[in-house]
Amino acid sequence: MTSRSGIRFLRKAHLWAGVTLLLPLFLIVLSGVLLIFDNQMVQLRAPDLFAASEEIEVVDQARDLVAIDALAGEIGWNLVRLPQPDRPFYDVWLMTDERAYFAPGAESFSDRFYWYQRPETIAFEVHAHLVAGEIGEIIVGYVGLAAVLMLISGIVIWWPGRHGFALGRLKPNATTRRTLLRNHSAFGIVLAAPLIFLFGTGVMTAFPDQTKSVLSLIAGGDAPEIDNPGLREFPDERPDWASVLTTIHDAFEADQPVFVFTPAPGQDGAIYVRTRQEGEWHPNGRSELYVDAVTADLLAVRDLNDADPGLRAANAMFPLHATRGGAWWLAPLALLAGAATLILLWSALLAYVRRFA
Repeated sequence: MTSRSGIRFLRKAHLWAGVTLLLPLFLIVLSGVLLIFDNQMVQLRAPDLFAASEEIEVVDQARDLVAIDALAGEIGWNLVRLPQPDRPFYDVWLMTDERAYFAPGAESFSDRFYWYQRPETIAFEVHAHLVAGEIGEIIVGYVGLAAVLMLISGIVIWWPGRHGFALGRLKPNATTRRTLLRNHSAFGIVLAAPLIFLFGTGVMTAFPDQTKSVLSLIAGGDAPEIDNPGLREFPDERPDWASVLTTIHDAFEADQPVFVFTPAPGQDGAIYVRTRQEGEWHPNGRSELYVDAVTADLLAVRDLNDADPGLRAANAMFPLHATRGGAWWLAPLALLAGAATLILLWSALLAYVRRFA
């Protein structure tokens, strides 16, 4: 195959991949852009949730978890995200697949809903799963991988005519199909690096096990051992949250507990906690604790700062992609890249339609 015929083949493959993936890629990118503003969406609807500006003491967190227990009632909850600096309220996952937001010191939920009833949760489900559950997450990963390959093929297609490139082509002044294609290639070339970075980290986030395996082979993947305590007695009247939270907060010298998991009502099991240690980029933390719900004893602990570099690098893919945690400063770049991708998709669609005009 000559270089010219190879370029023609790449053009056809690039075109048909773009046509096939246009809708899912558009939905994934648009929802990703919206997720940059998920806290702002919540704040517009329920500003009282952001009223707390100071760190909440353990005794007050215990009071709030008792209130959440009472509000959840017999339905129960299996997960609570504790207040964080950027999101100073409780995010509650109820056993009915509902979500609820609870302001510190409140007497009732500020909001209670199913995922399809609020814009920030709709955006998340579309971006992470294309509203198709676990199989949707796999599809999202492959769409992201295809997007990376399309960007690379676009660079290869553009390369022979690179000497005629001009930044003026970034101006969206499309009047003809040829102009649209020039705009399309200009946006793609200028922002190729951040787009490949964002799509690449998104693919690694969608395929975490494979990412950990590869990076562990390169830089090591050992982590401190942790003994899962298995089934343990769980109190019918719910735990003594003051004692449990004291144990959680005392486990590490400098950390930010994030997620508290409890078994379903009527089931036994230890309380499982995800916490963010200093030095961890992941906004939800990857260090782990198990706490006995009856005695409030610390049963097991794992500090992910002691993991090998490969595993810590794998855990950094989500914050790099989502521009959260230690990668918050990437948010403007992600917004720019997301907007550019939408322009790329729009120009490609118009150019394809005008092909038949």
